[in-house]
Amino acid sequence: MDGIHVRRLEEGDDLAAVARVYVRSWRHAYRGIVPQGFLDSLSEGFWQLGLAKDIERTFIACEGGEAVGVCTYGPARCEALTGWGEVVSL
Repeated sequence: MDGIHVRRLEEGDDLAAVARVYVRSWRHAYRGIVPQGFLDSLSEGFWQLGLAKDIERTFIACEGGEAVGVCTYGPARCEALTGWGEVVSL
């Protein structure tokens, strides 16, 4: 399939590959904003644990069979917005 395809994360997906998207994204997006030492210490394992817990709330964007984007959603974390949802990470 050509182009980018968005779908739900599935049990058999490579969570390490999806976690790498998060690590690379954070290191790029937060460079100069977040201390570099923190960005350098980010690990794929941190995101793998979260992805395993939220597999049914996660979408991935794939291009050529490779994960190139990820989005996790869930219930709003702000008490004033009970009953609403939010994008937790993108």
